Amino acid sequence: MGEDEPKVTKTPSLFRNYVSLVGAAIGVAALASGVLLFLMEITSSQENPYLGILTYIVFPAVLFFGLFLVLLGRILERRRRRKLAPDEVAAFPKLDLNEPHARRAFLIFLAITFFFVSASAFGSYKAYEYSES
Repeated sequence: MGEDEPKVTKTPSLFRNYVSLVGAAIGVAALASGVLLFLMEITSSQENPYLGILTYIVFPAVLFFGLFLVLLGRILERRRRRKLAPDEVAAFPKLDLNEPHARRAFLIFLAITFFFVSASAFGSYKAYEYSES
């Protein structure tokens, strides 16, 4: 570790902005509430349509809103950084699946997306079931 080695500073994540943090907080709160209400529904002996409406319609909408805010915050932060230093930020995100870290992150993203789409399909059916009655 001599003086000849240049210091490499890692740029902060695009997630580090207030819009994304608020979106993440909303998303986590909606997810936790939705899971809690789902557990209450499957363990309840009586059927409550209002609980189902909250579980399968309201909280997923709030969760999508939170995820939208996270994405919006990342886009706004990327534009801000690109405007400040256009040469340092690439025009498009880099995805190289030859790198183990990028490949692992991509596979985790695919698994979470599959789970989320499956849960959304189940929730959509349950929402239809509750809105029909």
